[in-house]
Amino acid sequence: MAVRDIYTDPNAEAGKIHDTSKVSGCETLTVVGVFETLATDTAATVYRLFKDIPGNVIPKVFEIYNDAIAGATDLDIGVYKVDKGVVVDKDLFADGLDISAGNAIGSPANGLSAIGIDALNKSIKELVEASLSTTLKDEVYDICITTNADITGAGTIAARLEYIKNV
Repeated sequence: MAVRDIYTDPNAEAGKIHDTSKVSGCETLTVVGVFETLATDTAATVYRLFKDIPGNVIPKVFEIYNDAIAGATDLDIGVYKVDKGVVVDKDLFADGLDISAGNAIGSPANGLSAIGIDALNKSIKELVEASLSTTLKDEVYDICITTNADITGAGTIAARLEYIKNV
């Protein structure tokens, strides 16, 4: 039986220039957003968590902590154009997230639940391109939560996104 000793990145294995974010590491940045829902927030409400996030970053951890919030049963997390622009892909990171029971520190909801394990090393730009089957120029995005059901209870939501600064 053969024993393999390989780099998992084909470019590193071939001795070529390789993406350090996927092989030897890069700077990691974290953004945190906290906001309040209102008991009158309707379906299609957009909560813009993070502004001007570059498309070339690689999301690694996206945690949602929150109070129990009635009606927070169907949330999407995705990307929109900046400055209150139009939706690009509203459920790129999470689709149909139910956080109504609450999520304490230590047991957060996964804000990247729509990302497959084969795409964990993909940048936001690459994820959007794969989702929309199109090629985009490098852009910046607002990362948003969009409600698909009426929120009927007020509460606090905190979100923490950790991403690799892909250079």
